Amino acid sequence: MIDWTKRRAYGQEAPYIPLWKFKMRFPGVHYRWEWADYIQGLVMAAVCLSIIPILQETLGMPFEVAIAIVVLNGFLYLWHSWLGDPVVPGWVTPAIPLLVAYVSVYPMGPERMHALIAFELMLGIWCLFLGATGLAQKFIELVPRGIKVGVILGAGIAAIQMIFIIGTGKLESMPYTIILCALIALWMMYNPYFRSLANINFLRVLPTWEFFRQSF
Repeated sequence: MIDWTKRRAYGQEAPYIPLWKFKMRFPGVHYRWEWADYIQGLVMAAVCLSIIPILQETLGMPFEVAIAIVVLNGFLYLWHSWLGDPVVPGWVTPAIPLLVAYVSVYPMGPERMHALIAFELMLGIWCLFLGATGLAQKFIELVPRGIKVGVILGAGIAAIQMIFIIGTGKLESMPYTIILCALIALWMMYNPYFRSLANINFLRVLPTWEFFRQSF
């Protein structure tokens, strides 16, 4: 009989519950609590919340429905690590401005929602086909690098435009919040002093329970 509660031996794979092709692991049972994982989870949850205004304005969703979708999205993100899939899930962020432009062609309401659902289903089937046939890498190589750069750069420009455009931008309604967050982000990205802090072990590797146990 397999002992599901045993800990990972140093240098070995963490224990798991076999489930078909997956390896199911539970926190606190197959791996310990880590502050680093906890902080990353909080950041991921905060990033997911940023889609709520887009869902409200583009699709006309009530706030309660939008936040329910975000919670469901975050919950499904956890399935990867729970089932042993070494994947860090996330949005296809550069596609968001393209999706917004696509669904905006349809009238607000059920028709626009149906258009989004149809697109997502087609994208999911397409990705499953590329993954199952092994054509994903070849498809990526066929796309010219200039198009890849243009899509990613265009997504950044579109995101900035949504904030600073006169009349419909968010800057007019939340000037202090946006300016403060933008300054903090610029400081963290380009300030040499902040980059030097990454060399401090305490900041580079967030403390764990083992760290606290050894400290006392």
